[in-house]
Amino acid sequence: MAPSIPCDRCLIPVRARCRTAIPFFMIVVAGLTVVTSCAKRDPTVKPASASGNAPPSALPSVLPPPAASPLAEPSGPPPRLPRTPADRTRRYVRIVRAEYPVNSASVPREELSPEALAALKAQSHDVRTQWVFEGFDGKWLDFSFSRLPRPDNSGGAPTVVRRVHFVTERRVRVARTERAEELLWVSPVVDLYEIGIAGIRGGMTAADVVARLGEPLAEDGLGAYGNCDFIYSDREIRFLGNAVASIGPAVQRPWPVRPGGHCAGRLGSGR
Repeated sequence: MAPSIPCDRCLIPVRARCRTAIPFFMIVVAGLTVVTSCAKRDPTVKPASASGNAPPSALPSVLPPPAASPLAEPSGPPPRLPRTPADRTRRYVRIVRAEYPVNSASVPREELSPEALAALKAQSHDVRTQWVFEGFDGKWLDFSFSRLPRPDNSGGAPTVVRRVHFVTERRVRVARTERAEELLWVSPVVDLYEIGIAGIRGGMTAADVVARLGEPLAEDGLGAYGNCDFIYSDREIRFLGNAVASIGPAVQRPWPVRPGGHCAGRLGSGR
């Protein structure tokens, strides 16, 4: 019997089946490729190179920035207190200090820009020199540069130890603007004298403070007459020469403090 040769009608279904099977096979292969690539990129899967002793080249080259330290230096002056144009003083205000440089009145005053004075203050690194914020009014901010003279021991013999005072060498005046106050870091001092905190302003006496806040819980003397700290539950008020010089948070002291009413320099009281 002669071999049978398939006709075209028999081959058509086979070709159709081949044309259908080949695209289906390609779709399956492509799907497996996509699934494999997604599994490799899954962030929940820890790569082998990131665990154990991985080589440095396998670790990410870009690391997140370190967290800011709470002890880091501030990048600028603290935010200012709310103020209105009526708060701006017109009279001259002298900043309360523990000690004022001598010879200030005889030194002529010069005018500088805030940028020039800030550059001069940044160049002063000698511990025997200091820039002092003297005072301000509605138009000007006054500063002075003073130096602590060295003791004269040229005689060779033991000399009597005397207190040495800073001597003024230069006095500078800067036009008062909000930018100048922030650039020269005096805005908190200006706000203390013009606005105050809890009704207390710089330069007030101890009697004024007691009349507004009552007697302090304790007092800590600072040695000189009229210099002490009033300690309240939420703040401390420092007096220099019986005048408010600064206000800050209450600080726990390792030494005993006296109860209120015994600070030197207060009217009707003393040590």
